[in-house]
Amino acid sequence: MEKNTDLTDGKKGHRREDFEAPTGPMARDDFAAGEAEDLHRRKPDNSDGRASRDGDGSRTTNNQPRDDRFDVSRLRLSQNFVPEVGPQKVITSIPVRKPHRQEFVRVHPDKNYHLATAVIEVAADRETYLVASKLWDELSAEIVSKNLLTTINRKNALFLWPIRLPGDDGRIDGWNASALAAANEVMQGWARVTSNHARGAYDVFKPRGTFPEPEWPDLPFDQILKIAFDKYYIDSLDHPVVKKLRGIE
Repeated sequence: MEKNTDLTDGKKGHRREDFEAPTGPMARDDFAAGEAEDLHRRKPDNSDGRASRDGDGSRTTNNQPRDDRFDVSRLRLSQNFVPEVGPQKVITSIPVRKPHRQEFVRVHPDKNYHLATAVIEVAADRETYLVASKLWDELSAEIVSKNLLTTINRKNALFLWPIRLPGDDGRIDGWNASALAAANEVMQGWARVTSNHARGAYDVFKPRGTFPEPEWPDLPFDQILKIAFDKYYIDSLDHPVVKKLRGIE
């Protein structure tokens, strides 16, 4: 019987010498080079446009220029970042009125935000007009003395609260006397001011809880007056309100 000289590793069709590395220095170098080339052929190719990550965590796309708009180093906030101050609210109107019965209010404690002056009240239209001092004598029969108090409610809405002042004889009616007393109360803290017709005066109700201090706008008082009376200012006898009161129109 002829001896089988084909040595295999037990797998059909594969000779053992097919898996043995050649010997000798030159042979080993050639074998290593072949293995490296074969590994390179098996390495995945990222040239299909898939993104990869750089060392700083940013993503780049093969065969495409880098978009600096999305550079991570430019977009990351620093630890000492302080945002810019946001837009400031612009006050465009300030009504002249009494406090509503269901709102908590505060009167500005600074006397520089109060003004004792002369106004004309048009009851039919519920409008109050500020009168230039040069016309006070001429319009003495039409004007009334009022204390205009800068007031704010819990919604940070500003208004001027007009309270009638005592006359030349020092007398004042019960309603306005109680209104002045109520105004002094709400200079110190929040309160509701409601009319009590049974006793002809205002009642003051303080909150059961604690409210934070009001956020007064950064406006000088003359600017508050301008906003409130810009369209309600009488500086001439030819003003339509004066003519109407005198029966000229």
